[in-house]
Amino acid sequence: TNIIGQSPVMLDVLKRMKRVAVLNVSTLLAGESGTGKELFAQNIHSHSGRAGKFVAVNCASIPGELLESQLFGHVRGAFTGAVKASDGLVKSADGGTLFLDEIGDMPLDLQARLLRVLQDRCVTPLGSGKVISVDITVVCATHRDLKQMVADGTFREDLYYRLNGVAIRIPPLRDRHNFPAFVDHMLRKDAGDGHGMTIDPQLMECWQRYRWPGNVRQLQTVLKTCIAFMEDGENQINDDLLTEEFREELNLCSLDSHAGQSPTDPPSSLKS
Repeated sequence: TNIIGQSPVMLDVLKRMKRVAVLNVSTLLAGESGTGKELFAQNIHSHSGRAGKFVAVNCASIPGELLESQLFGHVRGAFTGAVKASDGLVKSADGGTLFLDEIGDMPLDLQARLLRVLQDRCVTPLGSGKVISVDITVVCATHRDLKQMVADGTFREDLYYRLNGVAIRIPPLRDRHNFPAFVDHMLRKDAGDGHGMTIDPQLMECWQRYRWPGNVRQLQTVLKTCIAFMEDGENQINDDLLTEEFREELNLCSLDSHAGQSPTDPPSSLKS
């Protein structure tokens, strides 16, 4: 899986993931939204040697009433609209890895069902009495504080300890210390190797000071927007290609970074 990891913090994360992958234990990936946790989950699967598929489920994007049938499957006629049977995503991950993204958004009643699946290693589709054995490795991800949710009674304590076999925190983009290399990688990924695109040095300097609250997802959106706004023949991204809203955020970042110093003009690349 293509993950850029040249900084010490990233190398440590990747080293831990390789070790975890061969242990076949439940793994909890924690970290801010947009850090690319699914990519890291795919990395664990690719190093696991498991022959089955990598199956991803976003618990936050599927309504609770549909999540149950999508996870555990159903027989025909199990509920209104069930015109044909479905194996469910848990069964689809048999022999492979089930990735449960935003596990903190899973309703409590489904948490109980998931716990039974993990304990018994079998699943029963909705409307069926048939028990189907499954062999899955589970990787979960969340930006929430699950320990606090357990204390608040909104996340099951027994499920928390079942999922938290190994916990790995994914560092935010601002802490990865290889930002220019990462931007270059994202440019090649989004624009293609033949474009030879670069970032204006002053803009890159400001980007390195910016906190990137949306992390990798935000950076990818910014790059795609800039590429879309480029004229034919252009090959350098500068502040003229940024949205007005993002340019204002960068100006604020520049002002914050010089707080307490003598007033100076912001970098010329950010002047409106």
